[in-house]
Amino acid sequence: MTIVSAQIDDATFNELKSIALKNGLSVEDCIIRAVKAYTAEYEDDFRADFCAVNSSERAFFLSAGE
Repeated sequence: MTIVSAQIDDATFNELKSIALKNGLSVEDCIIRAVKAYTAEYEDDFRADFCAVNSSERAFFLSAGE
């Protein structure tokens, strides 16, 4: 396991503490879940953004050729 250190602003940390308390988790558990969710969704988000850019570029070039 790797130990990672990051700075979080007070407001975000307080929200995170509140979420952790409501769900019976530690703040560390919430952070791990958030990072896992982010990494799991990253490739899907990247593909969606990549396809959107490609569609926009195609639309631009098609309209420019008219």
